Amino acid sequence: WAVRESPNHSPQDPVVRSVSFVPPRYAESDSPQVPAISLAVYRQLLYEGILLPWLDAHSTADPFGSPASPAVYFFGVNIHNVVETKASGLPALRFTHDVFGFTAHGLLLAMGKTVVGLSYVDFGAEDLGLPFMRMQESLAPTTVDPPPGLVYRTADGLWQVGADGQPIHLFDRPDAILSPDGTQALYASEGDIWLADLIAGEQRNLTETPDREERSPIWWPARPEVVLCASWPLHAEGHAWGFLTTVQTDGRNYRVLEEEKVSYGPPAPSPDGQTIAYDKEGTAWLYRWDTGPEPFDPVNYGLSNSEKLDMASPAWSPSGKQLAWVVSGNFDKEWRIGEGRIVIGVFDLKEQRVLLLHSYEPIGMSGWPGALTWSPYGWWLAFAYTQNRAETGLWLARVSYGAYYYYGQRFLGECGGPVWSPDGHWLALSHSKSPAERVVWLIVMWNLRVQQADLPPGAEVVAWREVDSP
Repeated sequence: WAVRESPNHSPQDPVVRSVSFVPPRYAESDSPQVPAISLAVYRQLLYEGILLPWLDAHSTADPFGSPASPAVYFFGVNIHNVVETKASGLPALRFTHDVFGFTAHGLLLAMGKTVVGLSYVDFGAEDLGLPFMRMQESLAPTTVDPPPGLVYRTADGLWQVGADGQPIHLFDRPDAILSPDGTQALYASEGDIWLADLIAGEQRNLTETPDREERSPIWWPARPEVVLCASWPLHAEGHAWGFLTTVQTDGRNYRVLEEEKVSYGPPAPSPDGQTIAYDKEGTAWLYRWDTGPEPFDPVNYGLSNSEKLDMASPAWSPSGKQLAWVVSGNFDKEWRIGEGRIVIGVFDLKEQRVLLLHSYEPIGMSGWPGALTWSPYGWWLAFAYTQNRAETGLWLARVSYGAYYYYGQRFLGECGGPVWSPDGHWLALSHSKSPAERVVWLIVMWNLRVQQADLPPGAEVVAWREVDSP
């Protein structure tokens, strides 16, 4: 291997010494795009023994600069995907950064008071030998304890992380939907919706409809006595979400609110308990609890050619002042969005205007993103997409700024969730390249750093509740 050492550094340079190791077959190359393992010793000392504050002290945050990737500028280098880990038993931070369009992988090591940086980039080359393989192994992240209140499912049922950090088994059905207060759960079984009382240990059938089948129950936090679900005439179930239906938690007042047209995506009950947003075969509608259905016309918000739009999968902001929809179609010249392309539309109900986020072209018939999920205070909108490799991963939109960030390189594969912590400081996401490899990731929202939660193999996060301190 050829050793290339940078010239002497000045006292103002953050690096005291830097050395690169180049594989023999590239030793004579003068190209800047040469595969190498690099080492740097930093001048700034580590006094507290913790790397994250040290990195923050020597970085410039750029939370709204580029929609391509959240990043910080560490001594002038744009780095992202920062994860706490350990290497050879030493505290470390794993990160990536771009070099000539390729991804370089790096590691910051705490060696006493000295911080040492290791990185490698292969520029697409192959057969680089054992050192590169060892470097890749050293950058594998470790896990952190899951925060209290996190609710997840495994093959054994529904679980919650207690205030003491220990898992609590809530229910034996992994497909159950926990109530907002955590005392009940809904699930679908044999064409009916069932309610389980987790305190009394009782279960009862809410629907018992001989001529219809129900599935996909949804709680309405503002009306805890009302359950939303999809229903179908017996033996007529299709691939869409279903016909909008409600029933009370005591089994009374079963109503099919829309009997003619199915909804492509799940409905969204409003936070004030007055309205259900839903679609009728891709047309946006609002069901007013006291007066009935009325159309939601995007033309009133500045969009044209509304007859060419498909809208589904709505999501209310926590304040109820904004309503986000997944929109597909060709609706204005400025965006130049052709028929079949998809965009996230955030509609301001008071100002009657729309913010359009993230236009992309899906692949196949199932190219719509997963559920749109608002943060508790309405600052962020999160969704996951899994069909098109160029778009696959977690997307985060800072709604008030119109900026959005992509976590695709880390989350290639199936993404479940995402789920927000009650205070909005964390975002949890289930991610898997295969069911056996499913893990739960935690994103710290104040700095957009990523950590892996120490949960059982195959765990999938489904909710996050407040818990009392031990």
